[in-house]
Amino acid sequence: MSADATVGRRVTEAIPGIGNDTIETYGRVVDSGQPASFEIEVSALGHRSYEARAHSLGCDRFAVLFLEITERKRIEKALAESRAMLSDIVGTVDQIVWSALPDGRHDFFNSRWYEFTGARAGSNEEATWASLRHPDDREQVSERWLRSLATGEPYEIEYRLLHHSGQYRWILGRAHPVRNAAGEIIRWMGTFTDIDAAKRAEAELRESEEQFRTMAEALPQLVWMADDQGRIYWYNRRWYEYTGAAPQEAEGWGWRKAVHPEHAARVAEGVQLSAETGEPWEDTFPLRGADGEYRWFLSRATPLHDARGRITRWFGASTDITEKQKLEEFQALLIREISHRVKNSLALVSALLDLQARSLEGGLRAALDDAASRVGAVATVHDQLFRQATTREIDLKPFLSNLAVAIATSAPEHETVIDVEPAIVPADIAVPIGLFVNELITNAYKYAYPEGDEGEVRITGERTDEEHYRLAVSDLGVGLPKGFDLARAYESLGMRIITTLAKQLGGELTADSTEPGARFALVFPVRPAPPLAA
Repeated sequence: MSADATVGRRVTEAIPGIGNDTIETYGRVVDSGQPASFEIEVSALGHRSYEARAHSLGCDRFAVLFLEITERKRIEKALAESRAMLSDIVGTVDQIVWSALPDGRHDFFNSRWYEFTGARAGSNEEATWASLRHPDDREQVSERWLRSLATGEPYEIEYRLLHHSGQYRWILGRAHPVRNAAGEIIRWMGTFTDIDAAKRAEAELRESEEQFRTMAEALPQLVWMADDQGRIYWYNRRWYEYTGAAPQEAEGWGWRKAVHPEHAARVAEGVQLSAETGEPWEDTFPLRGADGEYRWFLSRATPLHDARGRITRWFGASTDITEKQKLEEFQALLIREISHRVKNSLALVSALLDLQARSLEGGLRAALDDAASRVGAVATVHDQLFRQATTREIDLKPFLSNLAVAIATSAPEHETVIDVEPAIVPADIAVPIGLFVNELITNAYKYAYPEGDEGEVRITGERTDEEHYRLAVSDLGVGLPKGFDLARAYESLGMRIITTLAKQLGGELTADSTEPGARFALVFPVRPAPPLAA
């Protein structure tokens, strides 16, 4: 509006929305003759803010000077909101927040301080704070605080503060100086953080580690600990006694110097792989002693995890198994010697039976020939079983494959095909399985094809389910005799042996003609080896 258009109008007409309190203020200025100053926000002028100064001119007239303060009010509002937000933050954080003047006198504590100490709300006396410190910590805390005040360095210290429960709790005190544009300290802002639980856990951990070290020192094994990357940082006394190495020589990867050169690269590779995958580590290798001699050790390491499942360290131990190794080597030598003698004895019995048969004719000679052949079969089975005699369980794949190859040497004119799947069975049923297969294969060589003819004999083995194995021997020969029945096939010694072994194995035996040829199959249970007696 122009000045001319405004003159003669009422204030409420010129400035719509002006409040009655403003009009009343103008009236008091006219009636009293006293000036007045106030702030006003005018919505009709885009919510601008002004500082109004009204003065009486006499004769019921007055004049008003308006100074625009819109920007100042915006800043004041933003500052007020910022202070309110800061107050909310300070009031809700789970820490004691405080401030101090440049000379160190505390002038503010948030509500957490009063909740923690039980001090009277609103009090911030310096003496109160000082009296709440543990007597053994007071001098140190004061010295640290005075040093920060004197140097302007940030303040940080751990000490015990009296809790409202009457118990002292560990707190972490920190403070940083607030400086003006000239670099002068105008205030200190600080926090107290309750770290009592962490300090107690730390103390318990130290006690636990001390107990562990005491126990580890008492063990006869070489015990060690490594970081999450597999670098060893601690050994027990037994390690240094055995190796003669100095502590600085063995830390990190220095242990490799004690490993026999022929094993060092492989062992280091295994350790690195476990460090990368987090899988437990185990290996057997020789370590050099302080006397220069090597002894065999079984070494194992297990990862230790934190609450999040991350590996924090590795715990390992190495056990001297030199004497055990010597004993096992002696036992293996003894077993080989016994096996060799048993095999030779069976071969001698087979040779004697064969020699005796040569002086006989007819049925007696055939019976002795069969007996010599079966004694030889026992020797063959025993030899193949011995080749896997390092365990109490046998894998059928290599056992049957090697056995069939050995049996096939007695009938080179026939083609022997072997197709068996692996399966682990107790060693005590390997012998009847081997004799069963030998009887079926030799029978196929003898009776499947006319004398002088060549043909195929196939041995197959497969799992039918998790608990059963199917073993079969088949040929492409003349097939089963007409009217053949397993239940009445006891006229033949070979069939009696086959059916007896099938029962011994707890299996189900079947015999079928395959046109051409015949197939004998046995499905038997696969059971784990019984546990060792205590």
